[in-house]
Amino acid sequence: MNSSDPFPEIAQGLLKKTKAGQAKWTQGPNENEFELKLPQSKIRIAYESPTAELDYVSFSFFAQDGNRAGVWEVHEGDDHWPVGQELYYLVSRDVTGLGKVLADVENFIK
Repeated sequence: MNSSDPFPEIAQGLLKKTKAGQAKWTQGPNENEFELKLPQSKIRIAYESPTAELDYVSFSFFAQDGNRAGVWEVHEGDDHWPVGQELYYLVSRDVTGLGKVLADVENFIK
């Protein structure tokens, strides 16, 4: 892992684990936030779409005591935007149940 900026590799790893069904994300405190609880920490992913600014996905990292230990943002157009956007999309579909609903609708319309 690149010690100067470990976040892109972390995002890739989270995407891989999420795709494999090995990450148990839950709804966060706000509608656009989701959390992954780990044995010693917690990760919160959020999608932000500010007016007149580029959209971004933020990754907040929390220590076991609940204090935020760090944050990483990936903005639309950044090199790592596709990974952040895909991860958020997958997590959102899973936690909200949208993925199952869309599968049901697609089955119906076939």
